[in-house]
Amino acid sequence: VELKLPWAINSASRAKRAIRIGLVALTLAPTLADDYYEDFKSFEAAGPHCIVELFFPALFAVVAVSLQERSLRSRGEPASSDSSHKRYLFNSFSIHVGMTGMLAVAGVLFCYRNLQRWIEKTF
Repeated sequence: VELKLPWAINSASRAKRAIRIGLVALTLAPTLADDYYEDFKSFEAAGPHCIVELFFPALFAVVAVSLQERSLRSRGEPASSDSSHKRYLFNSFSIHVGMTGMLAVAGVLFCYRNLQRWIEKTF
């Protein structure tokens, strides 16, 4: 494609067109299948949606705080230095990471329970 070869451009445009058609089909398929759409919605709310809304934000927060801590240590600043400790909950890195981790675990447990209820209701 970088060399502007005709066969590469045609192949890339065909792939892009196929992806667009696939995404439209995947978007419309659940709504066209009325019998299964309610089951799909309840599964999506109990499983993937729950995980994306609760677990991933907490996980990313733990990763971000850990990366910040590693960055501070690589510069020779301790995590509890005056310039950095005000960024954490209760001015403590350990409490901040612990509470964020507990939120991640609570999110996973909540998602697990929702998925378990969905399985009991559906099957």
